[in-house]
Amino acid sequence: MSQPLPSASATAFKEWSSVRDALRSGRQSIILRKGGIDEGSRGFTQRSLAFWIWPTRLHESEQGTLESPAGTHRLAPDTSIHIDTFTTVDAVARLESIEEVELLAQEHIWTLETLRARFAYRRPGLLMMVVRAYVRPSAIPIEATPEQAGCKSWVELETAIETAGIEPVLDEFRHLEVVRRIASSLPAGRLSTPAGLSSPTEEG
Repeated sequence: MSQPLPSASATAFKEWSSVRDALRSGRQSIILRKGGIDEGSRGFTQRSLAFWIWPTRLHESEQGTLESPAGTHRLAPDTSIHIDTFTTVDAVARLESIEEVELLAQEHIWTLETLRARFAYRRPGLLMMVVRAYVRPSAIPIEATPEQAGCKSWVELETAIETAGIEPVLDEFRHLEVVRRIASSLPAGRLSTPAGLSSPTEEG
């Protein structure tokens, strides 16, 4: 079952704009993360199971995806942000070999070259989150602060955004089909329910 929705959240997660678009369209239901430079040698830490997507073009122009090849975007600071996509995390897995990454090729829009580079960075491995995406009827404009800038995964919004009115991209049946398909693509037992964190009723 999907994580319950909080009534509001001030937690945002930085992800490429093209990946945000893939989540919004139902093309993709996973997020793969290594960790930003600002997150130190420990890399990515799972801080929340429910968060807004903070769309960014940082690194997208130099690495690219299947739908937005490298060099197609001008690299510019992410100062004016529009928040319209919410996600909940239903399952997680630690991908420990590049072969496991390749098994998920049909589940995302990243190029294999991009994922190989991420996988090998610092120490081998990637964290995968299986997420369910929700969309607001209208976007919330935000002007980024200096504290929110930089190569980091998590951003705290100055004001929590209510989730009232958001709609799931995939209905419950289709979403569960995706989760089962992803689980069957990986070694038995690799996909697990997130532990140690809860999806609060309200944040911020």
